[in-house]
Amino acid sequence: MICGNVFCIDWENERCTLDHITLDDQGKCEACIYVEIDPALLSAEREHLLCRYTPSEY
Repeated sequence: MICGNVFCIDWENERCTLDHITLDDQGKCEACIYVEIDPALLSAEREHLLCRYTPSEY
């Protein structure tokens, strides 16, 4: 199955690694388990990307 949820632990190379899933009423996978990202790491990466993509003249 093709899957676009890169934050699910069962995601690999744009595919779901599970043999069977169930979808809820909104079409979301009920088996999805999200990868937890350390808030400090997330904050540091956001800051890094903001510096990278924000023009320096502002």
